[in-house]
Amino acid sequence: MLENEPRFLDASSILNTVLSGKAKAILPFSVLIEVVGAVKRRTNSLKLSTEVKNILLECEFISFVELTKERALKSVSLSAEYGLRGMDAIVVQAARENNCELITFDKEILQKIHSL
Repeated sequence: MLENEPRFLDASSILNTVLSGKAKAILPFSVLIEVVGAVKRRTNSLKLSTEVKNILLECEFISFVELTKERALKSVSLSAEYGLRGMDAIVVQAARENNCELITFDKEILQKIHSL
């Protein structure tokens, strides 16, 4: 199952920190879509992917932001400036807009946004 995924323990630790209220997370809705889809693809379990969706949506310490036209245009600028993939640019934009730390295991994103 998911325990075999690379960085599973690190991801679980971060999620548990947020679920317990020790930290807050601000995420674009695209992250919810990506996470639920990844759980379903890796486990082939609709039940588990639905449980994950419900946990994330019901957690009072997680806020999801909508992709408005203004946010999309800022994400386009970030994508062009740093050479980020579309969904990655949306995540970076949400972190910047909310002045929060960007936590990702994606080294490519971190290298690109810290290179300029």
